[in-house]
Amino acid sequence: GNLTQGLPNKVAFKAINAEGKGEDIKGIIIDNEGAEITNFESTYLGMGSFYLNPIANKVYKAKIKFKNGTEKLFDLPKAESSGYVLSINNNDTAKVIIKVLITDDLIGKGDLNLLIQQNGNVFFSIKIPTVKNFAMASLSKSALPSGIVMLTLFNGESIPVSERLIFIDNNLDKIKLSVVNLDETYSKRGLMNLELLGTSENKPTRASFSISVTNAAIVEPDLENETNIFTSLLLKSDLKGYIENPNHYFMDNDLKTRTDLDHLLLTQGWRKINWKSVASSALPDHTYKPETSLQISGIITTNGGKPIPNGKVSLFSS
Repeated sequence: GNLTQGLPNKVAFKAINAEGKGEDIKGIIIDNEGAEITNFESTYLGMGSFYLNPIANKVYKAKIKFKNGTEKLFDLPKAESSGYVLSINNNDTAKVIIKVLITDDLIGKGDLNLLIQQNGNVFFSIKIPTVKNFAMASLSKSALPSGIVMLTLFNGESIPVSERLIFIDNNLDKIKLSVVNLDETYSKRGLMNLELLGTSENKPTRASFSISVTNAAIVEPDLENETNIFTSLLLKSDLKGYIENPNHYFMDNDLKTRTDLDHLLLTQGWRKINWKSVASSALPDHTYKPETSLQISGIITTNGGKPIPNGKVSLFSS
């Protein structure tokens, strides 16, 4: 997105070192006159955020201080005089709070449309009025699927003007596992009987499970770097770049962890849909076109390598 003048903008950042891993930093935002506007500090793996309300005819820089004491200036993007701000608060465990802010020149220019979708499946379409600078809506998290959900704001001419990714952790999608009838100790190479109970919404559920048993004294668990359905299918597959410690975002369901996950989406969030291509009905180029029938092609030759005209081929299936 773009910074918009006269409106509060949430700016997320990520600092990475020469090894491509997040490195914590701190700094201040200054304007072109050298006045300090706000300060900021990363909260996890070099990621963090701050709020900025850009003023017309002002340019802003971030002054970063590194661990070795050196400082460096980074230019912030120039703020637009006209535009929209899509503000999402995903910190609540039960609902998503949506705020839409617009500049004065866009008031009364037709209703906006907020589209909430995941993998092309639309779950909500909300009309946002433009009778004033501010509009607000909320979504129940229980009505959204687990994983990355994309919110796109369209103006009155159906042109996308702002977009945001959030992560939904819906307990209704989860199976709660518990192991019962375990003994305190077992003999070496002894028989081990146990019962695995899977429940969803406090009711037994059917599923397919795989179990791996390791010796924690020999193979030390690295919980933050574990690979599972949430980290691989629901998170990393929709983001670009290297995701450090992916299971960190699912170990706890507290405010700090949800904020860390939101910073990850704000900095490494991948825009999956090219809306201009969708509007023009342009299809991507296919390296391999979809097969509509079974076709086999080739050349029949003699032992000397000469082609055999009108040779017959029989296809047998086992």
